[in-house]
Amino acid sequence: MAREVVFILDFCHASEHLQELAKVFMTEEVQRCDQVEIWCHHPKQHGGELAVNELESLDLTQCSAAVQDNYSQLMNYLRSSLHRMDYPVCILD
Repeated sequence: MAREVVFILDFCHASEHLQELAKVFMTEEVQRCDQVEIWCHHPKQHGGELAVNELESLDLTQCSAAVQDNYSQLMNYLRSSLHRMDYPVCILD
């Protein structure tokens, strides 16, 4: 029986992008590490869409241009990669 090839986004690569946002968004190290852990847990357990939805709920209106630029780049990256971030399904197969 032929199996379908599914291309996924390397999870480590995606988590590096989330860490980069956290570095510019949060100055307190413990809070930053905790937030990155949450941001990384969601796509791994529930797929990329939950992570994107959570990130979309952030209020960055008072943040610097550097934070907003990093955020914009990350969101474009994640949105364009959603079809390759169905980690729960890929891990189970």
